[in-house]
Amino acid sequence: MIQESFLQELHSYTKWLAVFGVLFGPLLTILGWKYQSPNVSLFDTHGALMLLLIIDVCIFTISMAVTILPTFNRTHLPFFKGVFLISGVFACDLILLMLVPPFGWFICTICASVMVLLLYRSRRQILELCQEIIESMWHSTSEALHASNGSSMLTPNMKEKHVVGSINNV
Repeated sequence: MIQESFLQELHSYTKWLAVFGVLFGPLLTILGWKYQSPNVSLFDTHGALMLLLIIDVCIFTISMAVTILPTFNRTHLPFFKGVFLISGVFACDLILLMLVPPFGWFICTICASVMVLLLYRSRRQILELCQEIIESMWHSTSEALHASNGSSMLTPNMKEKHVVGSINNV
């Protein structure tokens, strides 16, 4: 039963991945035609947008990997699915922003609004995840401190004792 639901989720992600692949192909081809002149470089004219596009594609890839991996904690799946979808749309939007700026700005506004809404709706999950991380860090740190002689005071090693002893003899 669990395996079947996982396969259905995986199938829905591969559908979205196919949609983004179909969008990226023509958009990148048109972008290449627009900037094929050796005198005009895409990185010179749209350096910030290209940097954002590279970062966004990395976020898209990581969120896609997290949603597809069967070993990942499934409680945070809706958040990563949203990041996967929004980053894919945002990557297409960045390409549109370089091709047709007014339409790109319109889509960018919609993407930003949806991302803010996604973060607002996931704020409890984000806070719980951060709290879990901080608690585990606190627990492991306190265990490490109590492991040394059963107290939280650090004790000097032999060289430190020798140096301290020689200072007192002077």
